[in-house]
Amino acid sequence: MTATLDHLVIGGTDLGLLVAWWKQQTGTDAVRGGSHPGMGSRNALIGVDGSTYVELIAHDPDQPDPQQPRPFGIDALEPNSVQLCTMVLAVPDIASAAAAFRDAGLNPGKVFPAERTRADGVTLRWQLAIPPDPKLRGAQPSLIQWGDSTPHPGSVLPPAVRIEEVSVGLPDPTKLAAALASIGSDLVVAETPAPMVTAHLAIPGGPDFWL
Repeated sequence: MTATLDHLVIGGTDLGLLVAWWKQQTGTDAVRGGSHPGMGSRNALIGVDGSTYVELIAHDPDQPDPQQPRPFGIDALEPNSVQLCTMVLAVPDIASAAAAFRDAGLNPGKVFPAERTRADGVTLRWQLAIPPDPKLRGAQPSLIQWGDSTPHPGSVLPPAVRIEEVSVGLPDPTKLAAALASIGSDLVVAETPAPMVTAHLAIPGGPDFWL
């Protein structure tokens, strides 16, 4: 199995604010994605390459509050905030990848199906597992497996940003390092005083910045 970086997740409570923040920060436009039915969220996307992107995700005011927490801990974010929440790794077999995390002593979260419909009517389907422990602060990646007939979101996004580096850290990185190695991820976990995730992004011909 080989796990690869699928996307970075930048969260907030207001998608319009996130889109405006991205424009101010980079001079580039995020592409509106769509709503996640039953999840209480909606997103906008920025292209990296054909298989990687950056996701801006926030509450969807047109949906009722979901029965479960909104994805990636965005319920806990301060109003009008912008935060790098986590990263998502693409895997070919999410059930096996989740089992590998459990074998390493980590909770990958429940694997659940999700979907959204693009503005052009194409429905994207995937399976997702989000670690439920808020104390990890996004340092443990989420896992995703795209549907066999689903085009990857990155395949239709113009490249607008480069991901130069992603760094994660935990006070005890042993379990996460073992889990990542077992699914073929090259993500390195540092030993840090507290859980953390950061990313270094660069705009071609423009600024670079850390989140």
